[in-house]
Amino acid sequence: IDNVYFWTKIEELRDIFLSSKQPPFDIFHGGYNVMIKKMPNDEWTPVLIDYKRLGSRSYVFQPQLLLRSELRKKFLRRFKRFEDKYRA
Repeated sequence: IDNVYFWTKIEELRDIFLSSKQPPFDIFHGGYNVMIKKMPNDEWTPVLIDYKRLGSRSYVFQPQLLLRSELRKKFLRRFKRFEDKYRA
């Protein structure tokens, strides 16, 4: 995806999710929950769909996710994979 506006909005979403106590892990996982809406002036905006899992309780028990730092690391790893896969 080669659109500066889109990636600006994605980074804003990342920051919003990081500031929450329970960042969602599946939003950026695989890129299946992000759609693109083409706006006027060649701007693309992300649209999130199928938002259902939130935080450490949405997966098999992973004791390390009781720590906020580990929640943050997991979220950032998934975001990085999304970015590597789709950013031009």
